[in-house]
Amino acid sequence: MKNQYYCEICGKPIRGKPLKIRLEGSVYEVCDECGVYGDIVKGVKHQMFYHFLLKETEKITWDFSPVHLSDRSFENRLSKDELETMVRNCEYTHWEKSFGDNPKYKDRYVVYFKAPPTKDYDEFKVIFHCNPNNIAIITVIPETDKYYMEKIKRNNLIQRAYRKKAYA
Repeated sequence: MKNQYYCEICGKPIRGKPLKIRLEGSVYEVCDECGVYGDIVKGVKHQMFYHFLLKETEKITWDFSPVHLSDRSFENRLSKDELETMVRNCEYTHWEKSFGDNPKYKDRYVVYFKAPPTKDYDEFKVIFHCNPNNIAIITVIPETDKYYMEKIKRNNLIQRAYRKKAYA
């Protein structure tokens, strides 16, 4: 005999497998109709990232040491302490599985955070690499058109200067 699942919100019997959603910091198994009330966490295969979604950061071993992270944090005028505080306090706005179906990146998630008001970008994304024992922060990328346009203009000016120097 199969197990019968009941929705933890409305109490109706669920046909098939229930959805797992996060609602106000708790995880519920619900029917498809009640799935709209929270963020679906079905498909989160990494226990460490699951703890992050549930804001149980004391159970996570963090790795803020990658060199690329330090370079990107400095480049975006975001101190490592600011980043650590935001990540440890789970102040994210939304998240997604990283890079589609590429098996090379199967352990990565992109988590979006609202930028501090002193920054010239609206939000930034942080790429998490999840291991069975810890979460490594890979990089920080600002998300705004204004910031990227200024950076592209700056890079184009630098490239033009190098070309002029090379031909002089």
